[in-house]
Amino acid sequence: MPKSKIFRVNNYSMNQTKSKGRTTVTEGWKIVNKQAVAEALRPATMRDYKKFYFDYVEYHHFVYIDQFNSDSIYQWLASMNVQATTKRIRLKAVKAVLGRLYNAGELETNFYKSIVIRVDEETKEGTTREDIEKFLSCIDMTDYFQLRDASMVLLIWYTGIRAMTLAQLTTDMVDFKEELLTCPAVIMKNHRRLVLPLNNTLLDMLRMLIEQNELIKKELNIGTDLLFFTQNGHQFIDKNSRATISKRLNVYAKEFNIKHLNTHAIRRGFAKRLLDEGTSVPIISKALGHSSLATTTKYLNISETELINELKRLR
Repeated sequence: MPKSKIFRVNNYSMNQTKSKGRTTVTEGWKIVNKQAVAEALRPATMRDYKKFYFDYVEYHHFVYIDQFNSDSIYQWLASMNVQATTKRIRLKAVKAVLGRLYNAGELETNFYKSIVIRVDEETKEGTTREDIEKFLSCIDMTDYFQLRDASMVLLIWYTGIRAMTLAQLTTDMVDFKEELLTCPAVIMKNHRRLVLPLNNTLLDMLRMLIEQNELIKKELNIGTDLLFFTQNGHQFIDKNSRATISKRLNVYAKEFNIKHLNTHAIRRGFAKRLLDEGTSVPIISKALGHSSLATTTKYLNISETELINELKRLR
């Protein structure tokens, strides 16, 4: 009797015999995972890729990747009792995996590209200048932790930096002489080095923070070069989430009655402020570290016509 295949997707344990010339779903994942390691994708991103890829595989009991097709993806999506936005997130993860398999020559066609879930997106508001001013007026700068948190908020507000990038900044990345912040490619989501100007307000705040950092490190015997760190000297936000900063901003938002005070809202506020001051969309996109203008237009809620007119102006 031939040996039966063991296929336990829930804990991703699979023992499959490869048929000559065919790639199993497990082997397909190993190919994708190897690419992801080379690209240094975030662990949280890879967890989503793996989870929804194998959810799709398990739903149809697929063994080989040549069994994948558009109809099976639509059937998988239709089986979900979730909102369209959630379906789109899951579809995006599966399409990312299939895209890597296609690029590796494991799939004959990129059939998945035509699969789209339409969602009427709610426009998300950004943090306003009034919100920032109110926040700063309520903060006690003599308290180290509030000084640190205010420095993080201002850094996002004035530079548009991501929370995950913020968490990995080290003191030597701040150049007080040239008044620049240099973010190396290794801490950027798009893996591209980014250099941002710092204004006097930020420079003064960061000087104050760094001075206090040195006192705290000496008193608590903490060895770290991080610009922002916890009372134990650890990274303020771990590589899997930005829960810590989100929780602290939620506390401030409730305590000070500021509706839009979170990392995404502050980045949106930064982008909208630049747009209102006449900065071009491509420049805003570069500052935000976006890989495409489409992502930036979502941040700014810009219509297609506005984008086209702006690009024409730049010719």
